[in-house]
Amino acid sequence: MDESIRVLAAPDDLCFPEICENVFAKPFSYVNYFSKLECNSDPNLLEVARKMDGLRHLLEKPCKRAHIGELPEKSRLETLEEYVPLLKAVVAKIQAGELPDTTVSWTSMGSASKFFELPTLQQEYGMVLQLLASTLCQLAYQMLNKCTVTLRAEKDPAAHRDGIGQERAQQIVTLLRQAAGVLSYTEEELKLGKPKLKGDRPDELAPSMAAALRGLALAQAQAVVARRAQERSGPTHLVAALHNASLDFINQATEEFQGNINEYNTVPPAFLQYLALFSLVQKAQVHRVMGQESYVKEEAGFALAYLERARANMKGAQDSLKSYGKDAERRWSLEHAVAEVELLWSTYMKENNVVYFQPIPKRVPVLPAGKSMVSPISYEPHQLDDTNFLCSR
Repeated sequence: MDESIRVLAAPDDLCFPEICENVFAKPFSYVNYFSKLECNSDPNLLEVARKMDGLRHLLEKPCKRAHIGELPEKSRLETLEEYVPLLKAVVAKIQAGELPDTTVSWTSMGSASKFFELPTLQQEYGMVLQLLASTLCQLAYQMLNKCTVTLRAEKDPAAHRDGIGQERAQQIVTLLRQAAGVLSYTEEELKLGKPKLKGDRPDELAPSMAAALRGLALAQAQAVVARRAQERSGPTHLVAALHNASLDFINQATEEFQGNINEYNTVPPAFLQYLALFSLVQKAQVHRVMGQESYVKEEAGFALAYLERARANMKGAQDSLKSYGKDAERRWSLEHAVAEVELLWSTYMKENNVVYFQPIPKRVPVLPAGKSMVSPISYEPHQLDDTNFLCSR
């Protein structure tokens, strides 16, 4: 039997939304800011001010998803990597009392039409770090969009060979782990500034938001590891354990978020929806893999029992998507993941009716415990060699 469905898109059980696509800054001039200093005529200071203005200007526009195959986030990443150390140096001088503080304004992922006034550049630092993490995630997403997936309902566990590929999987996982590392660093930085937070401010400035997004990035990285493991060795007990670890990460992220829900003002429903969707899809993946492994062992009854649970989770995900309208369905189509489960179900059912004649049990064995293979990659902005350009008042 060689029944295939080819999907020229990412494995959509791994895709994730544009968490910070609506986050951008209101124009601000470092040239004007530094003009208030006594050393404003210093040519080095003016050069740095112009450089920071140029970098920040690129952060003053919404970052929308580009067409598949394009990687505009690379230039955004380079901008952020250059801007973060400069901004960190300015914030350090402010905290040391060597520079005056100032207000800036930013939007939030839940409110692109509203600017929140931030009383300090330290909070801009937090927003920029969130953007850095989001940009790393978006690069990973765009790499996923280049993947081609072939679904095969074959007994051979090694039949599922194409898909992400080893090199691309490593790159995607590394980007997501880097994002998780940035978010760990961001969480600690935001804790330092938490006493100064106003009630009316972007949700990205809550330390718990960074913690929740870190869990999400790790869950996505773990899901890629699991998918790649299946590509290499087929659906096995280990692959199910890897998917279950992804589920553990997303559950931690959800608990972190829901446990601090009172800290947020404008979180978009789509973000909450994505956490639930990812959880349902990963549950489905665990049951799907266990079903495939059971079928290889000629345990067709158990295979169908597992797949019944996978189908139920996929239906829950689809129904949940529909409740959010066409936009959500466009962004997070589950076509491939649903087709994969349905193809397996129909194939195994036919085989069982003709060959095995096994009853479908009401209960299945305990699922394997999660086996985590990812962790955050430590992040620390590099120190500038010389910060003397930031002279005193």
